[in-house]
Amino acid sequence: MNMLGQLRQNVIDSVLDGTGIRHPSSPELLLVQLGPVAI
Repeated sequence: MNMLGQLRQNVIDSVLDGTGIRHPSSPELLLVQLGPVAI
């Protein structure tokens, strides 16, 4: 579970890094692409 938690935190950090704010659709695409991997 730690690995999944870290992976999610990394994704969230990347989104909050500024990309998510500039492109609202970017985080959604990232979550969709990494969704099945995280699960």
